[in-house]
Amino acid sequence: MSAKRLMRSLTKIVSVEWKLMLREPIGFIFILLFPSLMALLLGLQQADQQVATARVLSFLGISPMVFGLMGFPITLVTYRERGMLRRLRVTPLSPLLYLVAQALVGTVMVVLGGLLLVIVGLTMLRIAPPVQPLGVAVAFLLGTLAFIAIGSFLSSIITTVRGLQVASTILFGGMMFALFVASSPDASPTVQTIAKWLPIEHMMRLVT
Repeated sequence: MSAKRLMRSLTKIVSVEWKLMLREPIGFIFILLFPSLMALLLGLQQADQQVATARVLSFLGISPMVFGLMGFPITLVTYRERGMLRRLRVTPLSPLLYLVAQALVGTVMVVLGGLLLVIVGLTMLRIAPPVQPLGVAVAFLLGTLAFIAIGSFLSSIITTVRGLQVASTILFGGMMFALFVASSPDASPTVQTIAKWLPIEHMMRLVT
């Protein structure tokens, strides 16, 4: 398949996946709004602007976690259970195109959620603008790709949607624990040590 036909096919698949997502917008709304709602609930409690800024920016990790650990791998395993990826093998289209299309659509959702969070933080919570906005953006994108990679790994070793839902929920809960508890100065050394092994901890350090 030529590069031109490949790009045309990818564009069509992305368009279809986007429309399918909009038909069931719960995941899209969750990725888009949940970080901002959390920032409004918890950010308003921070009187110190520097602390509030760091807290709001750390919420940038929520959308990548939701998509990378839950949305992306569950969609892939659902497609595999329904035999969609297997049927693609007898067509000129590669299953890889669907994986890339899913990743692209999800990345767009995550970026929109991140932008909304920053806008809410600047306009409603009055946080200070990031000192290095380009660095924050690069760290955000790298973190998103890292969670997509983790989701891909999960979908490759867990073959059922139910099993993946359990594993994703446990991982997501652990990451949220690191985000809200382990990052606290009052957290015990043991908790902080465990958090250092979690990807969200490193993403938080980069964006804040």
